[in-house]
Amino acid sequence: MGKKTVLSLVRVMHAGGGVTLNVSSLLKHIASCTDWSVVLITAQKTGAPPLRLDSADGLEVRVLETRQLPSFLEGTIDCWPIDFKKTLLDTLPGTNIVHYHSLWRYPTRVGCPIMRHINKPYIIAPRGTLNPWALSFRGFRKKFALWMHERKNLSSSVCLHATSEAEAEIFRSIGLKNPIAVIPAGVSCEAMSAYHSISHKSIGKYEAHRKRRILCVARIHPIKCIKELVYSWVKLANHFPDWELVLVGSGPTEYESKIRKVLQVNSEARKRTIFRGYLAGKELWKAYKEADVFVLPSHSENFGSVVVEAMAAELPIITTKGTPWAQLVTRKCGWWIPVDQNSLTLVLEEAMSLSDDERSEMGRKGRIWIEESFTWPQVAKKTVELYEWIINGCHKSESPDCVL
Repeated sequence: MGKKTVLSLVRVMHAGGGVTLNVSSLLKHIASCTDWSVVLITAQKTGAPPLRLDSADGLEVRVLETRQLPSFLEGTIDCWPIDFKKTLLDTLPGTNIVHYHSLWRYPTRVGCPIMRHINKPYIIAPRGTLNPWALSFRGFRKKFALWMHERKNLSSSVCLHATSEAEAEIFRSIGLKNPIAVIPAGVSCEAMSAYHSISHKSIGKYEAHRKRRILCVARIHPIKCIKELVYSWVKLANHFPDWELVLVGSGPTEYESKIRKVLQVNSEARKRTIFRGYLAGKELWKAYKEADVFVLPSHSENFGSVVVEAMAAELPIITTKGTPWAQLVTRKCGWWIPVDQNSLTLVLEEAMSLSDDERSEMGRKGRIWIEESFTWPQVAKKTVELYEWIINGCHKSESPDCVL
């Protein structure tokens, strides 16, 4: 008997996107660590850094060409793939199950009705698109889409895939009654190895005279509260002359300009703020290695893969209650704070006031947690257990531990 196959559908993928990095890592590890094969159908995001994801043993990648949109649609739709429906129909006969990642556009709108018509089991992983802040962004369109087709697509899914218990609670809060599998994202063993290949000595990690660093890795976008982070830094910079703020990520030029304008009121804060832009691979892990505290202030975060990466890099974490990381507090490896300016300022002050040894101990505890729960081979194994349960009939008495 040949390998079983999952078809994964992602609207667009691009280097640096959180969903892209999560899904591509999951698929590669399913193909390499389990007895399942994977087919991915996606499109390249217009104007974004291209994703380099090639077909390999057990993984087939089909990146569709996209049409040029009329100018009046720019900014409302990323792309429309050529021959999506034909490619989907050609691929389906050789697959056992379909796994959708994200909502709102052509994969679920076009694909889910087809799955129901041919009685093909499918899973939907909304990937944060149902979180309240995300729903409020262009809210009228999303409410209309939910009413027109997405609620039926979701409720007809054989299972919903949440990446955290907090996301699963959101599914229930909007009335979805399907089984829910809570399977987090992960950090690869290769990434952790890459981190350790960069020696502390080469970057002067523990030299007393070097500047300590607050690191934020995030899209430069209002949802990530980067402007609020910079406001807090402006208030604190003069009191912590041996610290600097490093921002890694890219986004709309106009929003970055607003952030830079905030820095104009404090010359010290401006001089000690470093905009690194988009980083990947070894350069990104070097940024983690050079940091002392990691911060992700966000209105809404479905999972926050950068939090996992930062913990793998042994950094204490500051993040907000818009993210699903409450256990940072119980695990004693970080802070989980309200999404407000005062809380962010106070916790940054607390983190910078700790000794190097105290911050290192918090980082060590985070690393232990990651190794226990968040490596991609573990995540791939749980995902395949879910697939097997579904194609074997979804018997409640045999449900995997991840299914609620």
